[in-house]
Amino acid sequence: VIRAAEKADVKLMVAFCRRFNPVFMEMKRKIVEGEIGEVYYMLCKWETNVAHSLPQIQRTPTNWLFDRRQGGGLIIESNVHFFDLFRWFTGLEVTRVYAEAETFVLEKAFGPHTAEDHVVTLVRMSNNAIGCIDSTWLLQQKTKGLEEEEIIGRKGKASTREFSEEEFNKARSQSFVNEERHFIKCVLEDKEPSVTGEDGKIALKLALASIESANTGKPITI
Repeated sequence: VIRAAEKADVKLMVAFCRRFNPVFMEMKRKIVEGEIGEVYYMLCKWETNVAHSLPQIQRTPTNWLFDRRQGGGLIIESNVHFFDLFRWFTGLEVTRVYAEAETFVLEKAFGPHTAEDHVVTLVRMSNNAIGCIDSTWLLQQKTKGLEEEEIIGRKGKASTREFSEEEFNKARSQSFVNEERHFIKCVLEDKEPSVTGEDGKIALKLALASIESANTGKPITI
């Protein structure tokens, strides 16, 4: 895709919407301006009810979202966003990943090739900071989903808990508007998007390393 975009001389932007979320932009500002000091630890929690709530027509073995052979699963569908968030927050690269994953619910419906529906991933950053991504599709259908991010540094912390649920939901909606406006502006003014194809490639590389780690039970050096 990257090569095709370059050959066609067109703009390519990966839709990592959290970079355009006002809440996360404020958290990044605290890092960039030194308010929390050097980053030591980052946490992402992502809890949804995908495994229990999709309409039956979507719960089929041919749906890529659930088929690891087609690139489906929680790690590639969701965790790529959090790998990118860690890189964007800190300006650092991930040097090692270790993941524990399991298929608790979906496999009963779709068989042995079904992708994971719960995963916990640890990452090591290039400054030795540690990150944790705790993500699941296992909430019951009527249970409200959850997203939380927290960054702990030498002088303090930044957290989504500093914002009300109403503020966070509003910021999430605004992120898509900001994202589209940014891309349109890049096209009209012939500028390069802030989220590149290379950013997407790196996030996918980290996701695939996580899958390898989960399959082998070993940490993977990037």
